[in-house]
Amino acid sequence: MISNRMTHELSLPTIPVRYLAEMCARSGATQSAIARALGEASLPPSALRHSGLRVSVIQLERFYRALRRETGDEMFGYFERPVPPGSYATIVRLMTSCGDIASALDASFRFYRLFDHQHYWRVEEAAGRVTVTIDPRDADQRASIYFSHIMLISPWRTAAWLSARPVAVLEVRLQPRFRRFASETRYLFGCEPTFARGNPAIVLPADLLRYRVVREPAQADEYVATSLRHHVLAPEQTTLESELRALLSAAKPFADLGLPEAARRLGMSRASLARKLADQGLSFQRLKDELRRDQAIALLTNGSRSIADIAELLGYSAPSAFQRAFRDWTGLPPGRLRKR
Repeated sequence: MISNRMTHELSLPTIPVRYLAEMCARSGATQSAIARALGEASLPPSALRHSGLRVSVIQLERFYRALRRETGDEMFGYFERPVPPGSYATIVRLMTSCGDIASALDASFRFYRLFDHQHYWRVEEAAGRVTVTIDPRDADQRASIYFSHIMLISPWRTAAWLSARPVAVLEVRLQPRFRRFASETRYLFGCEPTFARGNPAIVLPADLLRYRVVREPAQADEYVATSLRHHVLAPEQTTLESELRALLSAAKPFADLGLPEAARRLGMSRASLARKLADQGLSFQRLKDELRRDQAIALLTNGSRSIADIAELLGYSAPSAFQRAFRDWTGLPPGRLRKR
């Protein structure tokens, strides 16, 4: 039996291993340090060489914490000077003493200029919208999806926590080179991304700047302890993709839920569901295949089920069929991702 909590965890998307590789790219970490971080995340030493591999949110969190400890730098070399571990916790505590979100964000942006002279964040308000634009300093920053995402996510999710209010993203803009990460961007920000020339930007309701800061300093440490997971988990809002992933995750067996029945449960016709998915660049089968992949990774790295049991749970006719599919997804046999 799978618990309700586990069913929810199995519905969560995984994250491309490229994010981990980009954390390492400028960190100055030795190969042995990287190997230790991969080990703490239950990943094989060769993980970063397999571009198709994906990791769970829990694995990302473990890798981040281990690499931060190994390098002594929360920004892994992307800033001019190392950002010592505990810096984010310090600024979050300081932000709780600000009156509103506008002053809290300004304080955080000035704080990070202690480690890099670049004015990374630019805030502009117009027509009821506030746009936060990121101005990368160099080519490595511009080429990194990890850098673009974390620099946009951090002020948004921190502001939402400080105000204790949900803040919907109206728009997120990335360079065309990141189009392949459309599904990850859609998941992280809860809206369809726009790809165009120019610097990365996130557009939020302008009222956000005037929200009062209601959190207390005593709450900051507890929040920071889980802030990375909070940042990379999807916003608390319902999307068609999240609804379908939840429906498929709850189906027993997995493969039995087809497009007609999924559409019926969502209160729409088969044609309407297919059209709505196509508008987002998705298809029912692709979403189903991606969820199978994500569930396989979660089950392999966070449980003790045999490969045969996982294959049956995910609707494969034989373990060999699952093993072939997993190798096609990640470039690795499933046994290499067994929980250590």
